[in-house]
Amino acid sequence: MVTAQRGSDQPLRTPIAITRVTGGALEQAHVASILELGQLAPGFQARMGTITASTQLNIRGIGAAANSAIEPSVAVFIDGAYVPRSGASISTFLDLASVEVLRGPQGTLFGRNASAGALSLHSAEPSGGRDARLAVEVGSGERYRVEGMAEAPLAGVVVRIAVVRQWFGGYWHNALDGQRLGGKDETGGRLALKAGSGELSWVFRADYAEARGDGFANLDLDTSSISPAQLSALRTRLGGILPETDLGSTQVNQYVSSDLADRQRGVVNSLSLALGGSRLTLLSSARSWRNRQLDGDIVWTPLPILSRSTAFDSISHGEELQFTSPRRGWLGGRADLVAGLYYFREHLGIGEGFNLGAQFCNIGAAPGALRDSCNAFLAQDPASGADSTLLRFNQVTHSYAGYAQGNFYFTDRLSLTLGGRLTIDRTFAKGLRAGEFRVHYEPIVPLAGDCGIKMEALFRWEHPEHGLLKAAQFSSVFKEEMLSAQVGRFVLDEVIAQLGLWRASGVPISAVTVNATLADFRSPQYVDSILVAISDGRISCKEICVEITEDVLLDDAMRCARHEMERLHQAGVCLIFDDFGTGYASLRHLRDMPICAVKIDRSFINGIATNEVDRGLVESIVGIAHLLGRVVVAEGVETPEQAELLRAMNCDMIQGYLVAGALPAAAAAAVASQIAGRRDAK
Repeated sequence: MVTAQRGSDQPLRTPIAITRVTGGALEQAHVASILELGQLAPGFQARMGTITASTQLNIRGIGAAANSAIEPSVAVFIDGAYVPRSGASISTFLDLASVEVLRGPQGTLFGRNASAGALSLHSAEPSGGRDARLAVEVGSGERYRVEGMAEAPLAGVVVRIAVVRQWFGGYWHNALDGQRLGGKDETGGRLALKAGSGELSWVFRADYAEARGDGFANLDLDTSSISPAQLSALRTRLGGILPETDLGSTQVNQYVSSDLADRQRGVVNSLSLALGGSRLTLLSSARSWRNRQLDGDIVWTPLPILSRSTAFDSISHGEELQFTSPRRGWLGGRADLVAGLYYFREHLGIGEGFNLGAQFCNIGAAPGALRDSCNAFLAQDPASGADSTLLRFNQVTHSYAGYAQGNFYFTDRLSLTLGGRLTIDRTFAKGLRAGEFRVHYEPIVPLAGDCGIKMEALFRWEHPEHGLLKAAQFSSVFKEEMLSAQVGRFVLDEVIAQLGLWRASGVPISAVTVNATLADFRSPQYVDSILVAISDGRISCKEICVEITEDVLLDDAMRCARHEMERLHQAGVCLIFDDFGTGYASLRHLRDMPICAVKIDRSFINGIATNEVDRGLVESIVGIAHLLGRVVVAEGVETPEQAELLRAMNCDMIQGYLVAGALPAAAAAAVASQIAGRRDAK
């Protein structure tokens, strides 16, 4: 069901609200931030990792981390304004009137698309009187908090100001150097102005929050998770010193070089006009968030091995014009309506760098020439290990939305709700019209036998400002099914045409795999396009394969996807499980679904040369898949050692940088010809 914003006078009369908590209840329960909100909202969890900006908000176990270009599955709103990055909401709760945790798709809630739910924070509004308060708290870990609020009318405007200052020394003591860790100083403030004249009312809110500290996250070594031999080898490799092994202790024993600086500012301006019993509201908002963190050492040992620095910047602006009728105020108490227009813009910047520590080479490389050359490289310049890998990414999003939701009440116990929303991402749509989209091809080659060379089709955007972008770099658009279906259809049309060109030129490529999403399966044209291309002879059923990810196995998705998958299977099209082992797929799905091949996720392949557990898991997947008659493809193969181990396990095919990365069509054809030529020469 599509759900829209409701009138604030009836916050509890909605079926989508899990919990509504008042500011008094938050204060009484000593809930001071989003991280503690789960104490009062059972269906809500907030998880913060070693990088504070990667905070993940979950509702009933579903959510997405904030440290990517994807907009989170759980949306955050502050005073009605959308906050695109959940990491920007991790500040102290200050002068809040209430918090609402909502479940279900918030499709038209403020014009934003949030698939799992939303968290809505409402700060206290000026009441019109005079009020003031001051609170002082002292807690364990050298925690001190001072909070104050004052409100008074001034020249026809009611002014409300709240400020907070908090110091926290930290819980952990580092036995390695005697430092105290986990400390953080926080400063916050809110300003609210309220005025009105006749039917017109105005509320302006501004907030500021800043946090500085060491950003330390405690991780200990659980000795029961490894064998005695492995523990002994680790102790030897670390020079006889282990990280802290007492999981319940406040003591740590590791090299730490960390720092955190987080700052956010926001304004929300609400101008509202009463129209009889209805209301027309213009909501304008702007927010900036800047987060810098040095996270080290991320190997969590007593030696300086590897640290990570991250940078997140988000500047957003939103405008919303909303009309709200009185509840059951139309047609003699039988109908009401919420409708609106929405605009949103965000400039997002993400940066990440890994820095090699003084002991990186001694720990990461075996004794010999490799370790010596690594140490020689670091010795040439003490700063040579800084930013040894560096990622910088920028994304600009423009969104427009129009929405409406109407309720018709047949009786007090029976009602009908109808709603709809149209959202347009201007940047993406412009790229589609300008012909900036590309399809690249990544080779999939057999390890043995006469199985032909295949290609995986991958979507790319030749952006005029940012160059060639992978799908993950602008993946927020895939939350919109209409846009996602457009991408799927574009890739499919390109692949069908390219297969014909390769066949005519004699290029030794036997098949191309395309990635299908839920949006593709929900679009009747997608599967029809494949079947029509087969029936009219443009491609054969053996030349195209369809990869599915494990999210189609969710109950709701399964019902719509299974029929389309059966149509492809009946036509002889190979269906492939992508990223097998990382999500919902089980042996039952592997046995019962109409698939012909399984792709083992690269996260398992990465460790097969060094990790016995990963090697055993991969070998088991290969054996079970073969027992069920499925072909096995290993993704992310980067070294000859990995390829030889997979060959020994009887894995059928591999893809990854050892063979080649994703290439334009002409380059992919050349690589395929070279591989086929080498194989024929043998």
